[in-house]
Amino acid sequence: MCFLLRHPDNESQLVLLYAKGSGLTDQRVSVQELGSSRPLQECSVPRPVLDVLAPVDVNGTSFVAFLCETEVLLYKWDRI
Repeated sequence: MCFLLRHPDNESQLVLLYAKGSGLTDQRVSVQELGSSRPLQECSVPRPVLDVLAPVDVNGTSFVAFLCETEVLLYKWDRI
């Protein structure tokens, strides 16, 4: 599964978010710049990701929300 989004700090930049992993213990979410495939960010997640909601703005800070089987995880969207 992959998601095409605008970066919250740079509206002209498109990024690709995708989850990868082969088992329950090695799940990761990667963020890559569209066009150059340059990796921007990667984070470990404890469970397989079913859906992504980004950006989620809370008090002026952007987050990425990952929906897993039994929980929702919020990660701060770091500036590029």
